[in-house]
Amino acid sequence: MRLSRATAFVALLITAATAVHGRHTEPEPLQAAPLVRVTFGTVEAPPLAMRESGGALRGYLGEYLAALERRSRLRFDVRFFDNLAALKQAVDRAEVDVAGPLMQTANPRVHAQFTRPLERLPITLVSGPMGPSHLVATSDLPGKRVGVLQAGTIDGFMELDANVRYVGFDSDADALEALANGRVDFVAMEENRAVYYIEKLGLSRFWRPARLPFYFEPALAVRSDRPTLFSDLTHAMQALHADERAAIRDSWLEPAEGRWYQRGAALVAFWASALLLLTSSLFAARFWAKARGQRARLVQSERLHRALSASISDMVTLHGADGAIIFASPSTLGLTGYDPASLKGRYFTDFVHPDDVPAMVDAARAMNRGRELRRTLRLRCSSGEYRHFECIGKLFNAGKRGEFVVISRDVNEQTRILDELRAARERFRYLAYHDARTGLPNRSGLMTRIQEVLSTLPDDRRPLSLLFLDIDNLKTINDVRGYAVGDEVIDAVAARLKTVTEGRCELARLGGDEFGALVRHDEPGELETLAAIMMRACAQPIDLDGSPVYLTASVGIARYPEDGGTGEELLAAAGIALQAAKSGGRNLWRYFDSETGQRATNRAISLQNLRSAFERGEFVLHYQPKVALADNVVVGFEALLRWNTPEGMQGAGELIAAAEQSGFVVTLGEWVVREAARQSLAWRRKGMRCPIAVNVSAMQLHDARLVEALRELMVRDPELPELLVLELTETTIATDIERARQALNDIAALGYAMHVDDFGTGYSSLARISRLPVSALKIDRSFIASTPDDTEACEIVKAVMALSRWRRRRRCDSFNLADANRHRASSSAQPWCRRRH
Repeated sequence: MRLSRATAFVALLITAATAVHGRHTEPEPLQAAPLVRVTFGTVEAPPLAMRESGGALRGYLGEYLAALERRSRLRFDVRFFDNLAALKQAVDRAEVDVAGPLMQTANPRVHAQFTRPLERLPITLVSGPMGPSHLVATSDLPGKRVGVLQAGTIDGFMELDANVRYVGFDSDADALEALANGRVDFVAMEENRAVYYIEKLGLSRFWRPARLPFYFEPALAVRSDRPTLFSDLTHAMQALHADERAAIRDSWLEPAEGRWYQRGAALVAFWASALLLLTSSLFAARFWAKARGQRARLVQSERLHRALSASISDMVTLHGADGAIIFASPSTLGLTGYDPASLKGRYFTDFVHPDDVPAMVDAARAMNRGRELRRTLRLRCSSGEYRHFECIGKLFNAGKRGEFVVISRDVNEQTRILDELRAARERFRYLAYHDARTGLPNRSGLMTRIQEVLSTLPDDRRPLSLLFLDIDNLKTINDVRGYAVGDEVIDAVAARLKTVTEGRCELARLGGDEFGALVRHDEPGELETLAAIMMRACAQPIDLDGSPVYLTASVGIARYPEDGGTGEELLAAAGIALQAAKSGGRNLWRYFDSETGQRATNRAISLQNLRSAFERGEFVLHYQPKVALADNVVVGFEALLRWNTPEGMQGAGELIAAAEQSGFVVTLGEWVVREAARQSLAWRRKGMRCPIAVNVSAMQLHDARLVEALRELMVRDPELPELLVLELTETTIATDIERARQALNDIAALGYAMHVDDFGTGYSSLARISRLPVSALKIDRSFIASTPDDTEACEIVKAVMALSRWRRRRRCDSFNLADANRHRASSSAQPWCRRRH
């Protein structure tokens, strides 16, 4: 049926989600494998997906993703979008890896792979205060106005049954408000979602007259270019126990029954009374016109009118030409507390709220011109309370004698519902554009503000700049003192920045430890002054329970229009400038320039290429031999990373640099270690026993997973520590020598040998190196390139060699150095080795 297609499409538009109440025993991971960070896109749609004040995901999806993380190596970074259309667009643009909940249709608009449905959720029709409370059949829908989300018009909604009038809305709040106002007859909504709005927001006078024979089957959509991720996600979903899924379902998807008010008989009486009133009013007007002068017939008409008015629940008042009340219906007592007889001779304005009098006067003037009076006014009851009434006034007998009737219907409850919906919508709108912790505009709010400023400035000159500030060492504070202290630090920093930047810029919190400042000029001197002021404010010590906390901050600056034509482009440029400031030593400010931007773009491309190549298994290790100078015998190998591209084998230098900046080098480095260990075991099984050296970066050295991986490999292959050598550059160790010492001691305790590569390029003293558990020093080729003729360089080399003999660390990194040592007939050069390139 065409109606079936309509309702099925409505189901597609309904998304939902959110938090975790139940607790399960922590399951063991599926396998000891590197964690995979996944960007998860969703929209706020209670109770399936809700956003906490800190931006975390709650609800059904929140608990479901947590269960998947316990069962797999996946770790989800949640990103909320304003609406379903924006989420679909993000999937198509590859801005997110996984999105949900979405429903797969026969003609999908999302280019993605869909998992099996998570649930099968019924769709219901919601009726408001003006609609029916009894059950209706789907065959009754033609001719009715059914509210759905506005996104429905995007997917050919107008091609469905023309007899059903579909009305699109941008949000649930807009749809429910229209339902309360009577602008639509029903709203099609997923049943649990409807229950959430009614109960959580305290709405009343809404009903579910029918459950539709259609279902919303939410699933997860994975980018089509991530088959490995789709496989991992599918396996994790299959690994969930039935009791885990049941617990999540019971926590969020069990609709509460018996919470919807029922009032079928009252509605029938109400509409019957209203119809009777209208009929009686017209009848009375015609009767009095014909019976003017005939008192007996006038008395009969009055009796009939009184009888009719006594049978209706609305308040009916008859007024003379001067506006005085000449009759009030018996229902007046129950609605206002006034005795109907006591109102005779009084005026309607005596009871109207002072703020509503002008609106009533305007309506009265329109009524005198033959138009109908229709206003919602606040009327004072006998208790002194003001209640909302919808007042309809109309002249009798075309106004020839000036008499008029006013029918007043109590809409106080309906008005309360509308006020609640407006307040809820304002709360949602505020949270969408403001940071819940600091009250500052968030990233969306800042982007909206930039667009507003650009649209109001003249085209020929739009001076505008954006400063992007990041606290350099907040992560350390969070790790050492906890996230609660980190939140207090954010509060203190936000308060300081508000104070020092007041009147200079528009401040925003972009998330975490990042702040933005929108400046309405581009004068370099003033921008630099503002950046310095913000950095000094962050540098002042923060006293937390008597213990000072010291911070530094870095700032990136971008200007319109040379650095970006939109808010997003300006923010991206300022972010690149910020990274340049951090790379320059931190506690600095930097302007964006095209060269820095091009480098950032190249790094992003390199990182994308790196991740894609890694997932496709395109990396291999080549083993470069080490040859003894004395007899040219191969004494070991060094593992070199190579990329097997369609154009041929290539080095991975630029990709490694991108991996180090992004943190992906930890995952890649662990793969290198494991692959070298596998090759060593394969060679030994063939009778070849040679050491293999692998390079270790600073980030990998400081990551606890390196020691765990080496321990695991040693358990599997007890001989490996004798044959696997870890090479670290002097700069890697000097970055944080105390932290490096602990990591090196842990590795040495497992029996692995460690060499210092490129010695002489850093600032480490021989004394400091000598206290580390390393077994060889490899002098950098640039350091000894001048030997044997450079006397000063030779003396330094001799000193290093003497230290090596003392600590039994003897290696070289250059065939030229060996030649130099032979030239001097130095006995310390005999055991050195070289590499063939």
